[in-house]
Amino acid sequence: MTTLGTGVVVGVDFSDASMAAAQFAAVEAQWHRVPLHLVFVLQTPAAYGLSPYTVELEDWRRSASRDLAALTTRLHQSHPDLVITESAPFGSPAASLIEASRAARMLFVGCRGRGGFAELLAGSVSAQVAAHATVPVIVVRDGADQPVPAGPVLVGVDGTPVSAAAIEFAFAEADARGVPLVAYHVWWDPRAASVDDGPIGRFDLERVQQSAERTVAEAVAGWREKYPDVVVQLRLVYSTNEEAGLIDASATAGLVVVGSRGRGAVRGLLLGSVGQALVHHGQCPIAIVHGPFDRAR
Repeated sequence: MTTLGTGVVVGVDFSDASMAAAQFAAVEAQWHRVPLHLVFVLQTPAAYGLSPYTVELEDWRRSASRDLAALTTRLHQSHPDLVITESAPFGSPAASLIEASRAARMLFVGCRGRGGFAELLAGSVSAQVAAHATVPVIVVRDGADQPVPAGPVLVGVDGTPVSAAAIEFAFAEADARGVPLVAYHVWWDPRAASVDDGPIGRFDLERVQQSAERTVAEAVAGWREKYPDVVVQLRLVYSTNEEAGLIDASATAGLVVVGSRGRGAVRGLLLGSVGQALVHHGQCPIAIVHGPFDRAR
């Protein structure tokens, strides 16, 4: 079982995406009755295209503190009872956010910060955080009509331990929101089931499908008992492109939850191809959940 800490951490740089993330994080913290911690990471002035000789670092920190205080005031308008703390450390954005989240319940980031195209070339902060954080990371896109997008929680299921951790997190989110949970499984791979002896390349398609159905049913069975109010829908998809299917499904979901690595991932990769695709192209907030193996790294 995943052990969640206390508090919700959100990285902000006052871009549209990070402001959407802050609004979503405030709602999440309110749901779980835990504090919200705002983190604005101060990089060197050169990282913002400024000469290091034209900016006093303490002035930089004071300006950030004023901006954080204004955001806190704004969030308190809709969440007056929420405990909100702030920090503005100097350092690497990804490393600083991961450090701030070590004892947290989850970490929120915007899908794209102020780094723009240069940030995309270097590898976005959101992708780095999603790959290396040890707590669930929710990547939020800008342009949302409301702090928490409407729609069911959709979770990718593939029968791995990391997938099991994602299912646990997804049930808790669906329960908090009062929305259905959709267990999404791609069953194109014939290796998912035993095959009959025969010529190379032959396999029993019906048996593969039955195995996929068992995989999904068994994966959600125990959590259905713990969260009896959550309506569960099973969605089995025959496809050769899991990433594209989940990206399309994200258009009508309120949250998509996946494990950091799936059954086809290489051991050395902290963020699998599905997670990477969703972080960059998902059409709703994306939660990346690390399983027990990842937390022990």
